[in-house]
Amino acid sequence: MARGDPMLHVRVSDDLKSRLERAAKESGRSMNAEIVQRLEASLQSAEPWLSDKDREILHRTATQNSWKEGLRELLNALDEKPTKQPGD
Repeated sequence: MARGDPMLHVRVSDDLKSRLERAAKESGRSMNAEIVQRLEASLQSAEPWLSDKDREILHRTATQNSWKEGLRELLNALDEKPTKQPGD
C-alpha cells in the first residue's frame, strides 16, 4: 500500500475495533494492513472459481470502468481458454 492509494472511511463498533486491534498486534501488522489483508482474503474466498489472473482482470476493469465491463472482459478471457473434456 502506498500513501497515494485511495482512502476508505468506515464506521465500526467498539467491539470490532478492539478485535481488529488485537488481531493486528498478534499478527505484527498495522491496523490498516490487518484490515486490508482480511478484506482481500474474504473477497478471494467469495470468488473461488476465478483464477488470480481472471480476478485481476475483473477487479482492475471494475475499478477503472464498471462491473459490467469487467465481466465482459472476464467472459472474453474465459472464452479464449481451452476447456478440458471428460476423459482428457
